[in-house]
Amino acid sequence: WSEEELSEIGRLCKKHHVIVLSDEIHGEVTKPGVSYVPFLSVNETNKEIGFAAISVTKAFNIAGIHTSAIIIPNKELRAKVVRQLNTDECAEPNVFAIPASVAALHDSQDWLDEMREYVERNKEYVYGFLEKNIPSFVAIKQEATYLMWIDISKLTIDDKAFSSFAREKTGLFLTPGSTYGKGGEGFLRMNVATSLSNVKDACLRLLKAISYFRK
Repeated sequence: WSEEELSEIGRLCKKHHVIVLSDEIHGEVTKPGVSYVPFLSVNETNKEIGFAAISVTKAFNIAGIHTSAIIIPNKELRAKVVRQLNTDECAEPNVFAIPASVAALHDSQDWLDEMREYVERNKEYVYGFLEKNIPSFVAIKQEATYLMWIDISKLTIDDKAFSSFAREKTGLFLTPGSTYGKGGEGFLRMNVATSLSNVKDACLRLLKAISYFRK
């Protein structure tokens, strides 16, 4: 999202009395040369009506530590959220959470840069493979995250059926887009935060699944 887009979202939300929770857990995982714009950094309006959820668990692959943080500039809103977090007893980080987060944010920039470049190469491989071998499948071009969205609607709109079929016939696990709500029908989600050899194997399995599905 650009500053202009986030500013307009903030303006509209304030006008209509909407509180914004900006989920920025994937914020660091951007295409090399592209930086994400935090919602709260744009202007005072966004700070007034919004708060952001952040974590190092996605970018640094340490989800097992179960750590995250919430940034809430608005004192009244912060008091409400803090009260609810304590009511639900989910505001006590474990012994590894804080030092792991500090290490990730302060001592791991080189690793993060290398990871972003590697993931981008994986995505470029998928783009090229689909264009050459499965032109009816289109991977949405994106500037962030390691989760690729592939449009399979020219083959079938039933993404759940095809996902199950591919898993059964080839062992390939791709998440149906409809799992994430309306508008996801006819899409598959592919995680490319892995080795290039795994990505190549996944693409070949996808090609095989399509050939079986068409019979």
